[in-house]
Amino acid sequence: MSGRGTIRFRAMNTNVEILLDYAADERRTTAFYADRARDWFEAVEQRFSRFRPDSEWSRLGRSAGSWVVVSDWLFEVIAAAESYRHLTAGVFDLRILPGLEASGYTKSFEHAAAFQAGAGGAERRKLSPAGELELDYGMKAVKLAGGTSIDAGGIAKGWAVQKLADWLRRSRRVPAGIVNAGGDLYAWNSGGAAAQPAIIDLQHPWEAGATVGELLLANGAVATSGTLGRQWGTGSLASHHLIDPLTMQPSVSDVVQAAVAGPDAVACEIWAKTLCIAGLDQGLRLMDVHARDCEAVIFMSGGEIVKHSKGRKSGLNWNIREPLNKAGTAARARASSRSEIECEIEGEKEESA
Repeated sequence: MSGRGTIRFRAMNTNVEILLDYAADERRTTAFYADRARDWFEAVEQRFSRFRPDSEWSRLGRSAGSWVVVSDWLFEVIAAAESYRHLTAGVFDLRILPGLEASGYTKSFEHAAAFQAGAGGAERRKLSPAGELELDYGMKAVKLAGGTSIDAGGIAKGWAVQKLADWLRRSRRVPAGIVNAGGDLYAWNSGGAAAQPAIIDLQHPWEAGATVGELLLANGAVATSGTLGRQWGTGSLASHHLIDPLTMQPSVSDVVQAAVAGPDAVACEIWAKTLCIAGLDQGLRLMDVHARDCEAVIFMSGGEIVKHSKGRKSGLNWNIREPLNKAGTAARARASSRSEIECEIEGEKEESA
């Protein structure tokens, strides 16, 4: 009989959902893949969480001022983050942790009701262009300058999704599937030109539980970032999790939400965040130079929708309903009826622990 299953669990402070449609002669079962997936996300969280004092990420932070030889995983993620810092002209930067803490984000997000600006005691300070984080590629070592503290900024979760999807698709040869961790999503179908794409419903920026359209995605990633979903405080004290490295404050731009699709989950996560922090003009200028294989649907603070693809032949098919009634957030992903893979993504994409 064919292998077809849905796997759901919590990890990295978000909902993980994995949908598999594997070959009829597959000897493994959904339970096998569920165990592997849980083990994988637990290992990633143990390595990267800033909320676990025994994580490798936390140990690196406590070693600021000294060279530290780190694991292959940690070095790969930090090196990728540094590469994106340059590509985004500093809009994405691991060193924004003091800004997060000064805004009140001192514990994992389930404690958001208790977040208070200034409670972390962190000082908002201007970041230097370079020099606070050094990499030795030969030794796979990292050195943080004294007083420097870093946050994974979502990149670790996108990396975890991409790695697991690659293992399922390439090593286990699972013909079709979706790996989704709180909105960082990768879908694949090896059926060639006749492959039925997954239909990814796009969340409404302002109306909880509503969608604004869909993306047909046969092979590739999509990530959504926004300033409205992860908020705490009210009125003038309201904050969110997207920190602008230039000010070390929650970002203020003309973009409230961006969905980016492309071949890689990490790239989609970074560019969605970059659009929200930098704003439309700067974000698109950077993407046109450094992310020409990505497309985006961008939701502006005034309710307008901007679609950015430059007519690229990427195989992506966006279907966005307009006009958008500016009014909370929800998204859902489902596969076509022919593949019978279905999933739901609850709420806006959550950031990694």
